[in-house]
Amino acid sequence: MKSEMKQEIESYSELHTRPCGFLEDLLRGHHGRARNHADAENSRDFEEIEAYIGYVLPAESHGTDKKFEQWLNSAPGERRVVGDGLKTIYCFVEKGSEPTMLPALAICEDGHFFGGTVSSSIGWAKHDLGITSDWCPNDYLAHCPTGFTLVWIDMDRNEIDDDFLAAFEKAGRALQRQLTESAL
Repeated sequence: MKSEMKQEIESYSELHTRPCGFLEDLLRGHHGRARNHADAENSRDFEEIEAYIGYVLPAESHGTDKKFEQWLNSAPGERRVVGDGLKTIYCFVEKGSEPTMLPALAICEDGHFFGGTVSSSIGWAKHDLGITSDWCPNDYLAHCPTGFTLVWIDMDRNEIDDDFLAAFEKAGRALQRQLTESAL
């Protein structure tokens, strides 16, 4: 598959940008029309492109006209409020992670570490941590029963502010206490 096609799929996933005609048809689920718009390379790589879309993109972003339009017209998803939104939960992918195995993590402003998951792309990481999906881990609600605000931190772009650093330091101290107590 052409690197330009991968970049276009990732741009659609992360920035919600409108793709080329071939890719738009494919994302809308119009496979016959997509084959008609495909150039020679995209025709040859058609199945690989379909597989990559299924691997990289969240299910709610493709497959029907409605899903495509909703994804395209939604914000890229850097922040989501649930309930009163009083506590902040920071979601991020470890800086410099391998592009196909991204450790996606979440910590609360009070230093509570929620753990995380491994995602195949930034788009899936945002989905899995609840930034771009209605789904969110149950432990968010257990720790913040009245609500929370999920905030995406782009570590590769150094979008790190003082509040995030304070939460990260608190989480580190809490982990250090746990390790010390378990060693006694």
